[in-house]
Amino acid sequence: MLQRARELSGGRKVRVGVLGDAPKREEPVSQRGKHSPKARTRAKVARRTTEAAVGGREKYSLLQVAIVHEFGGGHVPARSFIRATIDEKKAEIQAEQEKALRAVLAGTVTAEVALKRLGAFVVGLMQARIVAGIAPPLAASTLRRKGGKTTPLILTGQLRSGLTYAVEGT
Repeated sequence: MLQRARELSGGRKVRVGVLGDAPKREEPVSQRGKHSPKARTRAKVARRTTEAAVGGREKYSLLQVAIVHEFGGGHVPARSFIRATIDEKKAEIQAEQEKALRAVLAGTVTAEVALKRLGAFVVGLMQARIVAGIAPPLAASTLRRKGGKTTPLILTGQLRSGLTYAVEGT
């Protein structure tokens, strides 16, 4: 059955995570929402990264931020939202893969659609893990800077919404 699945996929596979080659999502700026707390926070973060870049420090891409949080670095502890999700939800992901395979074998969906559904499913699991909060808890200095928000990895929501998938292959 595995061999048949490989034949049906046509060499395609799905990558999931913060993809460096993924196009950046432009967020529409509406007149009504531009003064919301979330919009103000995003503007503040954008100003800080611009000031840091002008001040001689590098402006970090979303992929670089994701890598630091996934593996830890410097004073930032590792808060795995990709590897840990795959490890913890392995059985659910395998069940979803089997479901996709059955649908492709039955001819109800194409391999491309099945891979897209699988990618979206795994992205949802990773986003849920971020929202649930990942240990260790935030440092006191970080809590002060975040204005009392206690969930690690969420300030503007860019990391969570930056999780995506891509179907590759012929």
